[in-house]
This record gives sequence, C-alpha cells and structure tokens, in this order.
Amino acid sequence: MNKTTIVNGRVVEIRKTAVGLKYIDRPQTTMEQRYEAWKAEQRKEKMLREALRAWDY
Repeated sequence: MNKTTIVNGRVVEIRKTAVGLKYIDRPQTTMEQRYEAWKAEQRKEKMLREALRAWDY
C-alpha cells in the first residue's frame, strides 16, 4: 500500500512493507505546488470572510 501525504509542506510517501511503515521524502511536483498554493489562498479568503462577518461588514 502506497499513500502520499503532505506533512509540514513536504510531500511524504508512506509505504507499508513487511517490516513496517517506510517514509520516503520526495519533492513536490508542479501540480502539487499549485494545489497547495491554491489551498492556502482559499484558507486566507475564508478567514477574511469570517473576520468581515464577525465585524458586521
């Protein structure tokens, strides 16, 4: 079983082996970098909307 996840902005591939779990650090692909940047932008916009709503704007 291979699973790819992002930990602290780094892409880590987790492989399940007979011995246990093996963590392989690898660089992000261009698509992953774009997705992470888009996700960060969405979080900023959401926080701004919530702040404006809290301030009754």
